[in-house]
Amino acid sequence: MNLRTFGEYAKDVSVPYVASELVASELERSSRVDLVLDVYLKDSLKMTARENRGTEARRCVLPNVKLPSYWKNVLRNDDNKDELFQFLANVSASQDTGDKVILSTIHKSVVSLNS
Repeated sequence: MNLRTFGEYAKDVSVPYVASELVASELERSSRVDLVLDVYLKDSLKMTARENRGTEARRCVLPNVKLPSYWKNVLRNDDNKDELFQFLANVSASQDTGDKVILSTIHKSVVSLNS
């Protein structure tokens, strides 16, 4: 798969994965899927550990922005991860899933198209 942008990644990787979870045998009888994405709080122990590893340049996450060639570097910047998770949460929650509901966290909020 030759993905070029964050939009293509969401459409061709993230959304199909969530959709496959909606029809997984354990979830056939459920009415919703909850996507809980990590939050990067300032002054947390996790933040201190990440700061010790160093950070990378800030990267804008938008549908038409080119994907990075080396994800690990991009994910070393907490603002990059935060924006990526928000982007994927919004894309996932906005999918038409028929009678099933996708709930996704964005910070302390929850988004959904079908709720």
